[in-house]
Amino acid sequence: MLNQRLACGNCAACTRGEPNLCTRGGGFYGEDVAGGYAEYVIARASNAVHLPVGLSTQTAATLPCGVATGLHALHRAGLTAGETVLVTGANGGVGIHAVVLARLFGAAVIAVIRSAEVEDDVRAAGAAEVVVAPDGAFHRAVRAWAPDGVDVAIECVGTPTIAATLRSVRSGGRVAVVGNVDPSAADLGLGLVILKELSVLGSSHATPAELAEAVELVSSGRLAPVIARTFPLEQAAEAHAFAEHATATGRVVLRAV
Repeated sequence: MLNQRLACGNCAACTRGEPNLCTRGGGFYGEDVAGGYAEYVIARASNAVHLPVGLSTQTAATLPCGVATGLHALHRAGLTAGETVLVTGANGGVGIHAVVLARLFGAAVIAVIRSAEVEDDVRAAGAAEVVVAPDGAFHRAVRAWAPDGVDVAIECVGTPTIAATLRSVRSGGRVAVVGNVDPSAADLGLGLVILKELSVLGSSHATPAELAEAVELVSSGRLAPVIARTFPLEQAAEAHAFAEHATATGRVVLRAV
């Protein structure tokens, strides 16, 4: 199995143990490098992580982005057992696994979703509370659940929800921004960031070590990836259309072989 970002192994980012930030390795599969939807691809051995016997390719397809990206965001936020965590876009491929992982690590999770149709799925993944907020206004509901604000927020939506997320986090809390569905400028609310001494952290993909950690969590049976639906490769367009709906929970998988 391949890590989604190619790393050169020699630059400053790589040598300090942050190959997910490498800018010299060639970029990302499916964006900068062809092969994201290919049946076979030539790859560097240094970019590969061993896939244990018995772990299906369908399950493996959820790991580099869905599971490992959520894992990296939680690591960036410095989550510890007993803390409270807000996850926006909680039914998405990254969001749902952030919910599962945070619960696995001993946190209490409040999840934000757009559609009530996926509420049961998100609760089943481990959310203690679910807020349905199609308009992105949810901070009052979060504060009703955690009056002082949550310790950590995993922001999987970005511009449409970041303002409410900042209002949902306690003073001194941490926000890991891992997704952005809207390229327009965001209202970061610098006043809140300053007065509450918030730590707002970017979170980009995952390291090979974190991908290996994700593999171990799944192969040991501690974590079960959430797959919304699997499509054959020739139905890639249909898979993209399905993934755009707010009622899909988990990662959409393409079966190449």
